[in-house]
Amino acid sequence: MGAMTVYASSPGVRRGHCGACGTCLTFYELGEETIDITLASLDDPDQLCPTKEIWLSHRLPWEVVSRERIGFEECSPTSD
Repeated sequence: MGAMTVYASSPGVRRGHCGACGTCLTFYELGEETIDITLASLDDPDQLCPTKEIWLSHRLPWEVVSRERIGFEECSPTSD
Protein backbone atom coordinates (compact mmCIF):
# COMPACT_ATOMS: atom_id res chain seq x y z
CA MET A 1 0.00 0.00 0.00
CA GLY A 2 1.35 3.42 -0.92
CA ALA A 3 1.46 6.49 1.28
CA MET A 4 -1.32 9.02 0.71
CA THR A 5 -0.45 11.91 -1.57
CA VAL A 6 -2.29 15.20 -0.98
CA TYR A 7 -2.57 17.96 -3.55
CA ALA A 8 -4.49 21.21 -4.05
CA SER A 9 -7.09 20.35 -6.68
CA SER A 10 -8.53 23.88 -6.70
CA PRO A 11 -8.25 26.98 -4.51
CA GLY A 12 -8.98 26.01 -0.90
CA VAL A 13 -9.46 22.30 -1.65
CA ARG A 14 -7.14 19.40 -0.85
CA ARG A 15 -7.62 15.86 -2.17
CA GLY A 16 -5.85 12.76 -0.97
CA HIS A 17 -4.98 9.82 -3.22
CA CYS A 18 -3.12 6.55 -2.76
CA GLY A 19 0.46 7.20 -3.83
CA ALA A 20 0.71 3.71 -5.36
CA CYS A 21 -2.50 3.29 -7.37
CA GLY A 22 -4.10 6.76 -7.43
CA THR A 23 -7.35 5.76 -5.73
CA CYS A 24 -9.22 8.79 -4.40
CA LEU A 25 -9.25 8.69 -0.58
CA THR A 26 -10.12 12.08 0.91
CA PHE A 27 -11.55 15.52 0.19
CA TYR A 28 -10.93 18.51 2.46
CA GLU A 29 -11.97 22.15 2.15
CA LEU A 30 -9.63 24.50 4.02
CA GLY A 31 -11.35 25.97 7.06
CA GLU A 32 -13.93 23.17 7.36
CA GLU A 33 -14.19 20.93 10.41
CA THR A 34 -14.70 17.70 8.46
CA ILE A 35 -12.79 15.59 5.97
CA ASP A 36 -14.69 13.45 3.46
CA ILE A 37 -13.36 9.89 3.27
CA THR A 38 -14.39 7.53 0.49
CA LEU A 39 -16.35 4.61 1.91
CA ALA A 40 -14.91 2.14 -0.59
CA SER A 41 -11.37 2.90 0.63
CA LEU A 42 -12.07 1.50 4.12
CA ASP A 43 -11.02 -2.03 5.07
CA ASP A 44 -14.51 -2.81 6.39
CA PRO A 45 -17.06 -0.38 4.92
CA ASP A 46 -19.96 -2.43 6.32
CA GLN A 47 -19.16 -0.99 9.76
CA LEU A 48 -20.60 2.39 8.70
CA CYS A 49 -24.13 3.23 7.61
CA PRO A 50 -24.81 6.36 5.56
CA THR A 51 -27.06 8.91 7.27
CA LYS A 52 -27.45 11.37 4.39
CA GLU A 53 -27.06 11.66 0.63
CA ILE A 54 -25.41 14.65 -1.02
CA TRP A 55 -25.14 16.03 -4.55
CA LEU A 56 -28.51 14.57 -5.55
CA SER A 57 -28.75 17.17 -8.32
CA HIS A 58 -25.81 15.38 -9.99
CA ARG A 59 -27.02 11.80 -9.60
CA LEU A 60 -27.34 9.52 -12.59
CA PRO A 61 -30.87 8.74 -13.82
CA TRP A 62 -30.63 5.11 -12.68
CA GLU A 63 -29.56 5.97 -9.12
CA VAL A 64 -32.29 5.43 -6.53
CA VAL A 65 -32.61 8.06 -3.80
CA SER A 66 -33.17 6.58 -0.35
CA ARG A 67 -36.27 7.69 1.53
CA GLU A 68 -34.61 6.62 4.78
CA ARG A 69 -31.83 9.23 4.66
CA ILE A 70 -31.76 13.01 4.56
CA GLY A 71 -30.98 14.22 1.06
CA PHE A 72 -29.33 17.39 -0.23
CA GLU A 73 -29.31 18.65 -3.81
CA GLU A 74 -25.76 19.92 -3.30
CA CYS A 75 -23.36 19.59 -0.36
CA SER A 76 -24.93 19.32 3.08
CA PRO A 77 -24.72 22.21 5.55
CA THR A 78 -21.64 21.99 7.78
CA SER A 79 -23.77 22.39 10.91
CA ASP A 80 -25.12 18.83 10.88
